[in-house]
Amino acid sequence: MSYTRVTEIERSQIYVLRQAGIGNNEIARIIGRDKGTVSREVRRNKGLKGYRHRQAHRKAGERAKRPGPRRFTEEVRLDAEEKLKKGWTPEAICGREKLEGRPHVCKETVYKHVYEDAKAGGGLWENPPRAKRKRTRRCPRRDGRGRGKIPGRRGIETRPPEVELRVKVGHWDGDLVVGAHATGYLVTLVERVTRYTLAGWSRTKEADEAAAEVIRLLAEIGVACTGITFDNGKEFASKG
Repeated sequence: MSYTRVTEIERSQIYVLRQAGIGNNEIARIIGRDKGTVSREVRRNKGLKGYRHRQAHRKAGERAKRPGPRRFTEEVRLDAEEKLKKGWTPEAICGREKLEGRPHVCKETVYKHVYEDAKAGGGLWENPPRAKRKRTRRCPRRDGRGRGKIPGRRGIETRPPEVELRVKVGHWDGDLVVGAHATGYLVTLVERVTRYTLAGWSRTKEADEAAAEVIRLLAEIGVACTGITFDNGKEFASKG
C-alpha cells in the first residue's frame, strides 16, 4: 500500500484529539492511519508550544516544496478554477492534467485552494458535485402531516461554507436514535472535522429532555462547539 501524505484535515483531527488527552496509538485508530505515521507527524512538526495543526501543516508544506511542474502556478490555478466552475472535482482536474502531461498539483492542493476561497467568501465550492438523494420520495408530503412545524426553523442551506467543507473544528451533527421496544433514545453528537462522537441517553424524545442531554454531553467533555446541525425532528425544537 502506497503512502499518502497527512492532510490538513487529519492534522486538525490530531490536534483536537491530543487536546482531549488521547494518545497517538488511539488517534491513529480513529483517523485510520498507522501509529508510526501519527507519531512521526507529531515529532517532526511540533513547535515550542507543542503540536498545533496550522503550524504543523505550514512546516510540512515548506519541507515538501519542490521545483518543477508540481508547483501551484498561476497557470495551474486558473485552469483548476475554470474546471471547478464547470463542475469538475479536484480528483478529475488533477487526473486530467497528469494524464495529458501538463503541469499539475495533487488533489489536496486544489481542495485547500477551494477551502481558502470559501473562507474569503468565494463560490468555488458551490459547483463540484456532492452526494444527492438516490431515491425520490414516492409521494409528496401533505400540509399538516407529521408532528407539526418547527418554530424559527433554519434550513441547512443557510450554514456557512466552512461547515459543509469541514475546514473548521467545532461544528457538530446531532441525531436521536430510537431504542428497541421503547427502551429510550440515544442522543448522538458527531464533530464534523474530527468525527469525534459523543453519545448519551434520553428517557423520552421530548425537546426539553433531548436538549438537556445535549448540554450535559458537551459540558462534561468541555470541547469546542460553534454550532450544531439537527434534523427536522420535533425532539430538537425548543418552545422557548
